[in-house]
Amino acid sequence: MTHILRPFGLLLLLSLFVIVAMIICAFIILINTSENKPIIVYRRTGGVIGLSEKIEIFENKNIIYLNEKTGEKKEKHVPEYIIDVIKTYYIPILKKFKGMRFESSKNITDFFKHYIQIEEDIEIIWIDPWASREPLPEEIREFTHIMKMIKQVFIFENISWKNSISKESEGLILSASLEKFVYSRNEKMEIKVKIENFGDDFIYHSPTPCHPDVRIVVDGDIVDCIDYTKPVFSKDTICIQVLQKRILTRNSVITNIAKIQLNKLNPGLHHLRIYFPYAKPVLEVCIPFYIRE
Repeated sequence: MTHILRPFGLLLLLSLFVIVAMIICAFIILINTSENKPIIVYRRTGGVIGLSEKIEIFENKNIIYLNEKTGEKKEKHVPEYIIDVIKTYYIPILKKFKGMRFESSKNITDFFKHYIQIEEDIEIIWIDPWASREPLPEEIREFTHIMKMIKQVFIFENISWKNSISKESEGLILSASLEKFVYSRNEKMEIKVKIENFGDDFIYHSPTPCHPDVRIVVDGDIVDCIDYTKPVFSKDTICIQVLQKRILTRNSVITNIAKIQLNKLNPGLHHLRIYFPYAKPVLEVCIPFYIRE
């Protein structure tokens, strides 16, 4: 009897071993499949050159770029904070636009069309702001800017790329520019702002003769870390308290420059908002930037 049970016991043990091994293999495959699936896919198509490119972002800090027209492919490893910003900030915000499509106005061509895919059931489609039939949400405009930054800085390693954004309204163009996207806390960040007028003379008022033409805030309300250097102005500036009338004439340009003390800000993603004019804005732009430890 013992001789009969012994092979049976070995067979049972072997069967259990095979079952456990299959479970472990299935678990490993499941993990690898999850890791090999991008957390977000971004595509841009169209334009005069008929561009078609795709960027896949993975949780393991890999980014794959593919030019679907030429076949050019690049795979890069990016810092963890870039993945963290995409995963914890932009993806949750973008999800609220699930299924939305922003179409072009009639008789407009040569614009770029943008697509993002999040998970399996979330797709958003939009086009360049200048061609859109309706205004694009600021969150989508900002994400487009972030993807441009990732492509230029981390995929093609373009060291001359500037973190700049502009907006136009009725002949006025407000442009703001930073040197880069990522800063360390011991740096001083300089922001250059330019206002151009291609329309009629624009009349506005400044709170005092000393105030700059634009108002800059960090994260909505932090202003004590900002010092204007052109014109020179800070919270300690003493000036006569009287409204000053100013005129931005047709085809003229105004430049304002300020420095931001980053050691007063916490590490992480931040936003600079620039308003023109200072007192009663008609234009506003927002620039994202990141502070490392």
